Amino acid sequence: MTRTSKVYSTSVIVLSLSALVENLAYMLPVSYFPYYAESLGASPAYIGIFAAAFLVTTALLSSRFGNLSDRIGRKKLIQSGLVADAFLGTMTGLINHWGFLLVIRALNGVATAAVSPAAEASLIDQVPKERKGEAIGFFLMVSMIGWFLGPMFGGTIQFLAESGFGLTLETSFRVPYFVDSLLSIVALVLVI
Repeated sequence: MTRTSKVYSTSVIVLSLSALVENLAYMLPVSYFPYYAESLGASPAYIGIFAAAFLVTTALLSSRFGNLSDRIGRKKLIQSGLVADAFLGTMTGLINHWGFLLVIRALNGVATAAVSPAAEASLIDQVPKERKGEAIGFFLMVSMIGWFLGPMFGGTIQFLAESGFGLTLETSFRVPYFVDSLLSIVALVLVI
C-alpha cells in the first residue's frame, strides 16, 4: 500500500463524509431557522434555546457515546446515529408546534453525539500511528465543510422551494430537512 492510501482509504473518507452530513444537518437551517421557529409559534426569545438544545445534548453525551462505541462497536453507533438523524430530519419537516421543534433539536444533538466520537475513534483505529494527526486533520476539514456549506445549502433549498416551486414560506422552511434526511440515508448506506 502506498503512503497516501493508508490515510485516505475508503473507510476514512466515508467516516469523514458522515461527519460532514452531521454538521451539514446542524447548520442547514441557520439562514432561516428563526423564521421557521416563529412560524411554529415560538417567541424570538426562544431562538437561542433551540441552538443550545442541540449543543448541550451533544456536549453532555459525546463522552458517554464514545465510551459506548468502545464497548459495542463504532459502526453500530454510527449507523444508529445516522438512522436517528434521517428520522429526526423528516420529523422536523413535519411538525406543527415549536415545542416539538425544541425536542427534536435536542434529539438531533443526541444523534450527533452518537456519530461524531465513534467516527473519530474509528478513524484513529484505522490509520497508522505516525499518520493519525494527518487523518484527523482530513476528518476535521471535511466535517468543517458541512459547517460552512450547511447554511448556503439550506438557504438555497428553501429559496428554490419558495420561489421556484411556489411553496408557501412556511412549507419552504420544511423542505431542506427532507433533503437532509436523504443525505443521512446516503451516508448510512456508505457506512454499511
